[in-house]
Amino acid sequence: IMEMQILLAKTEGIYAEASSVLTLAVIKKMRDRQEIDRGETVIALLTSSGLKDPDVTLPYVPSIPAIEPNADSLEAALRSAYQFTLARR
Repeated sequence: IMEMQILLAKTEGIYAEASSVLTLAVIKKMRDRQEIDRGETVIALLTSSGLKDPDVTLPYVPSIPAIEPNADSLEAALRSAYQFTLARR
């Protein structure tokens, strides 16, 4: 479940509560068992934010960096702490 929570945050930018991503873990397991076809549409309901119980996640994620309140500091922190690069327009 924690792996799925982190994957969702990295790929979609959604910080869902660990118990909420259980739906995604089940979908993955069903897909691995070929109980869901590759082209099939599946809907997962994520019922709560990761902010509801952040203590569960803290051991699995990098610490949150303190930054100056500007875009350059934000971009540098996202890149160094989370390996995330902002898209340029």
